[in-house]
Amino acid sequence: MSFVHIKKRSLLAWFLAGAVLISSMLLLQPAQAKSSSQIKNEISVQNQKIQEAQKKVKQLKKSAADQQELLDALSDEIEEMQKRVDLTNQRLEELDAQIQEKKEEIEQKNLELEAIKDKFKARLRAMYISGANADLLMLLGAEDVADYLSRQELMENISRQDKEMVNQITATITSIEKSKNEIEVKQEETESEKKQLASDQAALKAKYQEAQSLMASIDQSKSEAEEDYEDAQAAKDALEAELNRLSTSGSHANVVYSGGDFQWPVPSCYSLSSPFGWRWGRQHKGVDISNGGIYGKPIVAAADGVVLVAGYNAGGYGNYVSINHGTKDGNQYVTLYGHMSRYIVSSGQKVSRGQTIGYVGSTGRSTGPHCHFEIKVNGTAVNPMQFF
Repeated sequence: MSFVHIKKRSLLAWFLAGAVLISSMLLLQPAQAKSSSQIKNEISVQNQKIQEAQKKVKQLKKSAADQQELLDALSDEIEEMQKRVDLTNQRLEELDAQIQEKKEEIEQKNLELEAIKDKFKARLRAMYISGANADLLMLLGAEDVADYLSRQELMENISRQDKEMVNQITATITSIEKSKNEIEVKQEETESEKKQLASDQAALKAKYQEAQSLMASIDQSKSEAEEDYEDAQAAKDALEAELNRLSTSGSHANVVYSGGDFQWPVPSCYSLSSPFGWRWGRQHKGVDISNGGIYGKPIVAAADGVVLVAGYNAGGYGNYVSINHGTKDGNQYVTLYGHMSRYIVSSGQKVSRGQTIGYVGSTGRSTGPHCHFEIKVNGTAVNPMQFF
């Protein structure tokens, strides 16, 4: 900064220049300290939001688990109810078949009864045609009195047999009718039971649909709470990054980025499971390095630098390390390595390019073993692949 020599032209000019200088000092120096303090306060606010969101997510997960248990129970009831309905329908079919069978038996017995009646009527007509001479004809036709008596007894036996057959068939028809009526009563009772089952089944299904709607509402609330959690965590990460950036202007200001290519952070693996850019509706700030058997493999510093953070981030990175590589051409370079199984460096430690700083894991928000790698230029995440 250059200073202007102020000539003593007037007291007013001197006073104005002094006022401007004092104002500049008041605006610049305290504001920087306040910014750091304010960031810390905002981090505390975000931590509170994270805790509240975590509590809400936990409660909603419990509610979802309870609701799922209810849904499972209702589903079992519906399945059991359907079995009862199926059995009732089967019973109705069996009763229908029995009733039809009884109808056919009654019809057959009626045919037998009619046949006996027809034979009996034929004999009656023959006897009627014979008139009063029937006994005389029977007597004249007999060889002797014994033969006559025998013939008369035969006629009586035939008449008695017809009567017994008629009575037997009539009794059988009455019995079949009684059995048929009993089956029809069972049929009516079963039909009534079927109607009641259908009503209970409809009520149960309505209850299940209501429980499903409530489950959907709980899932929606849980998703919103998880989004609140993610937003608060992202805001906290951004604040911590800004705080780290401010801290580099002090004790680590002498770190100078040597320029050139960065070293690949996981020497044993060169495949990406997720690139830099938009993913799942939000910005993926780095690249995910992963393949089979990567768990526990060394992670190395991409360049010389000083460790800004070596700690645990519950919301996203899990065990992670952030390294300040200093500035070059007015740009500050910071790398971040997330989801470590463990780290072996500490904040403030100087590290060299290629030095092991931790090992691949799956801590924090991770779907499997991998290294999440970021490069930030002036606090903004950029695509790491442009440096390799």
